[in-house]
Amino acid sequence: MVLSKRIKRVIKSNKGSYIGCTLLVLLSCILFSSFNIAFRNIDKNFKEFVKDYNIDSAKFMVNKPIENIKN
Repeated sequence: MVLSKRIKRVIKSNKGSYIGCTLLVLLSCILFSSFNIAFRNIDKNFKEFVKDYNIDSAKFMVNKPIENIKN
């Protein structure tokens, strides 16, 4: 067929562009997937750390001892 020959000719003449676009799409998919997996892992580890180790949010230091503390 004439149409299929023309399509093959166009693809052969622009082979570099097609390969470059395909590689760019593959690279962007790989980067997106890796950053997504890394973010999920970091987020999970942070939540586990906060849950396992109760860290105080503030620390108070006084110059004189506090005497009037009610229990």
